[in-house]
Amino acid sequence: MLEAVREAGGFTCVQSPESAKFDPMPNAAIATEAVNAVEVPEHLGHTMIEGLLLPLVLRGSPIESDHGNAKNKIVDAVVGLSTIRACDYKHSTFERRVCRRMMDLRIDNLTDYADRVSNDGAEAQRLSQKLLIDVTKFFGDTAPYEVIQGQIIPQIM
Repeated sequence: MLEAVREAGGFTCVQSPESAKFDPMPNAAIATEAVNAVEVPEHLGHTMIEGLLLPLVLRGSPIESDHGNAKNKIVDAVVGLSTIRACDYKHSTFERRVCRRMMDLRIDNLTDYADRVSNDGAEAQRLSQKLLIDVTKFFGDTAPYEVIQGQIIPQIM
């Protein structure tokens, strides 16, 4: 469920396992890697508001407009970390994935994020991975293939 919320552009928060009376549920949620923030209960409300407002802030300042240098800095940081060339990225995909990483890190300024990516190899690697389409997840789900094989192909034949 968290993955679906995240993929739809939603923001997800989980109580920190250390602050929970029983930690299996927050640990399971965190293990999905679909959680934007992990907080103690006292901070969850503020974090949710930040998470809901930050996309509006980011949408108000599209990456393509006045941020050419920051965008180039980000592209330079991720080039060579995957088999995809920078020119292969669709602008809209690039913008969505960068905005998602900025949301995850609670960074509301593209220049600040560009500095982070260029100075933090781990973040550059994370962004590079986010820019790739998760084909293994798509092809690893056998249910659609079973439907195609069992229901659609027989109707076509």
